[in-house]
Amino acid sequence: MAYRYFATDVFTGLLLADSLPLNVSSFGQRMNGIAGEMSADLVLGTGAKLADDVAVAALTDRPVAVWADRSGTLVWGGICWDTDWNSGSPDRIALKIQTFDSFLDKTEVRDGGLAVSVDKFAIMRELLLRAQSLWGQTVGIKINTAESSGVIDTLLYTAFKGGSYGQVMREYAAQDGGLEWCLDVSYDGLSRPQVVMRNQYPRLGSAGSGPTYEYPGSIVDYSWPSVYSTSANDIRAVGSGSEPDTVYSNVQVDSAALANGMIRSQRSTSYKDEDSVTILDAKAKADLRAMSGSAILPTITVRADTDPVFGSTRIGDDLRVRLTSQRHPAGPHGEPGFEGYLRCVGWDVHPPNESNSTDTVSLILAELPRYPRVPVPLGRTRQGSFLRELDRRVHNLEA
Repeated sequence: MAYRYFATDVFTGLLLADSLPLNVSSFGQRMNGIAGEMSADLVLGTGAKLADDVAVAALTDRPVAVWADRSGTLVWGGICWDTDWNSGSPDRIALKIQTFDSFLDKTEVRDGGLAVSVDKFAIMRELLLRAQSLWGQTVGIKINTAESSGVIDTLLYTAFKGGSYGQVMREYAAQDGGLEWCLDVSYDGLSRPQVVMRNQYPRLGSAGSGPTYEYPGSIVDYSWPSVYSTSANDIRAVGSGSEPDTVYSNVQVDSAALANGMIRSQRSTSYKDEDSVTILDAKAKADLRAMSGSAILPTITVRADTDPVFGSTRIGDDLRVRLTSQRHPAGPHGEPGFEGYLRCVGWDVHPPNESNSTDTVSLILAELPRYPRVPVPLGRTRQGSFLRELDRRVHNLEA
């Protein structure tokens, strides 16, 4: 499969460079407003049809959109925010390129808003439109007005609490009864690259009907980390005020985790501008889903050009995975050591480049039903690796 990388103006879509001489190690996508990244260098002196000065000018004068085309299909898009050249590697310019989600964290909520009794997806559309409402913010992320969750909701967001639209969108999606979303890229009807927000309720992707991946077989390599060191199952949200007048949430505890033998691990999360115990309780509950249990996020690496081919799995899909290895030894009758459905919550493509001739995809997976609702670091004063939807545990807590 042939890859082509090109650049356009983020505001007008004007083509700046039709075929960039990039050495790309990987590019990836995540869900729920978390920026994926492209690891790439602009290679100079290659004798490519694009002159060095044109390529440099296309990428270094200001942030521009960079796209990845795989044999005629647009598979990735992002914003090149930074470039770095140094005399130690004169034929290289290192690039910092992130998906368009990164833009949403650069737009502050400076005017509050109130969406009353409207569809959940309409709230997400309003937030996205507000994020692009000012001169210099119209980066062209599109909405789909035909989407509907069928659930009516209300959201109040205020300017005095600060934060970005990306943060507001992530927190709204992560709350109980929330939704999931991502930014998809494609060519429009005129073969121009576009970015469109995709919302789904209650979750992205197909449930229990995705393709099958096997090791050994279609899976080239896989990893299976189990991380408990960053977890917490006893959460208290800290609000406004100073001692002795600080406002606290009620403590939220994952009793199911404790009943299953987990060590109690306590953590306080900070919301210094919040003075409502009710809101703090909701935030503490969301933080509990983020931090409780283990972060078991396997990664499987597959060939992009073998069945199931790259593109047949989308963010949010459930995949049937069959594994046999030293970590998952075969059963007494030769059955796989692990067989079940895991959910795709992100992916990284490793295209052919100067040091690699293969075309592979790393699929980041999560156990079911404990799939991440928002796989994102929780912020400056809060900690945790990923927001996960713990359906069974939440039901236990509510009971």
